[in-house]
Amino acid sequence: MKIDYQDRIDEYLLNRMTDEERSTFEQDVNHDEKLQDQLSFTKDVQQIVIRRNEMLAKMKPWEEENMW
Repeated sequence: MKIDYQDRIDEYLLNRMTDEERSTFEQDVNHDEKLQDQLSFTKDVQQIVIRRNEMLAKMKPWEEENMW
């Protein structure tokens, strides 16, 4: 995993790239298998964190209601 890849991936997934940067990044992804793998891994991690936060938000009212 390359740190410079990760910085670009984070910017991409957080929609912090210009249209030109985004296009260049997508072209790079299409031509680099390691970058594809790292992007896929990062997307998976991002989705896990989102789902975890959603579940915690759903649990909070239940916990407050059922605290002794």
